[in-house]
Amino acid sequence: DDYVVALVNHLRDCSRVIKDTGSFFLNIGDTYDDGNLLNIPHRVCIQLQREGWILRNTIIWNKTNPKPQSTRVHKSLNPTYEFIFHLVRGSNYKYNQTLVPTKSNSNFTFPRHRNRDTSVPETVTPIPPSDGKIMGDFWDETIIRSAVARNVPVNDGVEHPAPFPEDIVTLPILQSTDEGD
Repeated sequence: DDYVVALVNHLRDCSRVIKDTGSFFLNIGDTYDDGNLLNIPHRVCIQLQREGWILRNTIIWNKTNPKPQSTRVHKSLNPTYEFIFHLVRGSNYKYNQTLVPTKSNSNFTFPRHRNRDTSVPETVTPIPPSDGKIMGDFWDETIIRSAVARNVPVNDGVEHPAPFPEDIVTLPILQSTDEGD
């Protein structure tokens, strides 16, 4: 309860400074307390809605390589996804429709940046082709390459409990901004 209250209080500043055309994407995983899954993502999201945020989408991010958990400790399935909530303050938010290839153009290779520098390796989420279908709210490896289970220590050799690929932010940025923003 304290975590939910603290996070929602902290996010009031986001609400205060966001433009009418702005979007806020919240990536948040869940946690257990004494074997009980707490539903933290949904509890936070419901509180944000009570604060006046509008939930536009709940995106399921299916992690390609999630960090394994000990079944002896949790006695549950390994969590392989997280939620990304797309929140806005009003109906005037900016959104660039995102398409994915259809079966007929599935071999299509498309650029990965608005202004792609071909000397830079392709490492971010693709900009979809103009001929496609509307992207869904389930993002798997066909949408974002997302190897997250890595044993790279950060800050004093301690592994971060919630690593995520930097590329996960690219698609939301492209969906909610225009060139030059």
